[in-house]
Amino acid sequence: MFYQYSKGDPQEVLAILPPLQGKATREKIAINGVMAGCLPHFMPLLEKAVMGLGDEKFNLAGVNATTHPVAVCTIINGPVRNELEFNSKTGYLGPGNLPNATIGRAIRFCLLNYHDLKRSMDS
Repeated sequence: MFYQYSKGDPQEVLAILPPLQGKATREKIAINGVMAGCLPHFMPLLEKAVMGLGDEKFNLAGVNATTHPVAVCTIINGPVRNELEFNSKTGYLGPGNLPNATIGRAIRFCLLNYHDLKRSMDS
């Protein structure tokens, strides 16, 4: 179901996620999205978010390898914010809104599961 909202081959690598250089394929992004409770039509946004994480300018290697307490924050703007019904008002960082909670969780899963992404690359 997730793949009907994705354009391209499920095995296509959309990003390389440091520090272990895990390959984030459409398939792996979809798996993390499902585990996070995302709806299938969130998939294009998840793909773009993970691609942004893999951009060298973002310096994910520095974020993942630092000993300082940091977290990734994703800001969603434009028409997609309303199309997916994001909460951008009071309590937007709290529970109770499906897109806010599940997309954030899926992005975090992609970062946490980069070990699995690495293993899939080696097999």
